[in-house]
Amino acid sequence: MLMKDHYGKKIIISVGTLLFINIQQFLFLPILSRNLGVEIYGIWSQVITAINLILPVVLFALPITFVRFSAGLKDPDKISSNYYTMLFFIILSSVVWVIIFYFLSPFINSTFIETKKPILNIVRISSLLLIAYSLSQFSSNYFRSFQMEKTYSLFQILQSSGVLLLMIIVIRLGYGLFECILSIIIVYAILFIVSQYIIYKEIGFSIPDLKLLKPFLIFSLPLIPIGLINWVINASDRYVIGYFFQVIEVAKYSAAYTVAMIIQLFYAPFYFLLLPKLTELIESQNFYALNKVIHYSNKLPLLVSIPSIIGFYVLYKEIFSFILGETMDVSNLLIPMISLGYVFYLTGSFYDHILILSKNTKYSLYGNIFAGIINLIGNIILVPLFGIMGAAIMTMLTFLIQMLYFKNISQKYYNIKLNWNFLWKSILAATIMGIFIYVLKPSLQMFGNEITLLVLIPVGAIIYLSVSIFIGVIKKEELILIKSLISTK
Repeated sequence: MLMKDHYGKKIIISVGTLLFINIQQFLFLPILSRNLGVEIYGIWSQVITAINLILPVVLFALPITFVRFSAGLKDPDKISSNYYTMLFFIILSSVVWVIIFYFLSPFINSTFIETKKPILNIVRISSLLLIAYSLSQFSSNYFRSFQMEKTYSLFQILQSSGVLLLMIIVIRLGYGLFECILSIIIVYAILFIVSQYIIYKEIGFSIPDLKLLKPFLIFSLPLIPIGLINWVINASDRYVIGYFFQVIEVAKYSAAYTVAMIIQLFYAPFYFLLLPKLTELIESQNFYALNKVIHYSNKLPLLVSIPSIIGFYVLYKEIFSFILGETMDVSNLLIPMISLGYVFYLTGSFYDHILILSKNTKYSLYGNIFAGIINLIGNIILVPLFGIMGAAIMTMLTFLIQMLYFKNISQKYYNIKLNWNFLWKSILAATIMGIFIYVLKPSLQMFGNEITLLVLIPVGAIIYLSVSIFIGVIKKEELILIKSLISTK
């Protein structure tokens, strides 16, 4: 469990893994829909939505709890006691919820899945996904907690590839969705058993200590409702738009939201290992390294997010046409406004991490409740006045207010000192890039929107990177560091 590799190399491995998995998850849709039909894919979507809604309750936020209570430990016996106590609780919780889901299957089938196909057995077998997903998340979280990114990445790749491969085989043999779900459960079960063997070799086995559950649950319980609150923040605006306007406006806003969510992909590799790393550093009181990790975990994604927002502003028509298949009458500020909101949200998450590290998770809950209420009320007021731009403005304001709340509260426990000196130079470099793209765009539009995007995105990236290096957004020592991380020597 010693962290011998450079933290930056761990991030690079995470980037590659996330990219590989996202590509495979994207392939999941056409494989299922083209071979079994769009209706079957719709059934799967409804079932998996129900599973994902229940999953946070099954897990009781114990994966995050394990990271906070164990990532800084060196004693295998203590780690083992924490791990098997939480694992025992999750197994018990998942079994209870599987029974509930199984007996509710007729109600779920008749109420939420409108189809004439006999699918009750499909809904029932899906209940076992609660066990498969919860055990997979918790066991793989062990490798994340101790920054064993190679082992974690291997399991994630094997899991994603195994499900995809077995599903293709099952479909080719003429079977349907029932067998596809069963194949998912089989892959997850095999990898869970293998992971337990590896974990046992690391920390041995301990009988669950139920006395430990009280501090674990005190820490984790405030985190459980956050998933539902995030749904209110991220999805309720579309329901408000649909109430006041035609469904085409919902489609426009959903398309803009989907593009804006790309910002999260820039931060995802850094957030993946952030909490375990910060736990390790704060337990060892290495505050210099802690500030450095937070600084670069904020700076590097932001260096990509800023030009992306400018690019969204200049290329919004081409982006909408590419996604929806036709030109849409929308504001060029729609995507950038939502994107900026997510920059605020993800920056605020750094401050929220401090609350988790200080074991004051109730403030995380308060911040999310506060944001959810503001977002819902704001959408009801602004959407009738400004349409979908009102929802975009409210998304930006909600996350800005939430970020300021987390920043203010977290300072009581640890004052993060983010260095913003690079920000204005980055905006300048992105603006220069945007001007070049704006000038070049008319000469490419005759070739169609796809070619325009295909050419201007890499050209814009080269211009932004060149200007950034020239004006000192990216320092020489940072380039040397990045080169050393990529080098295989």
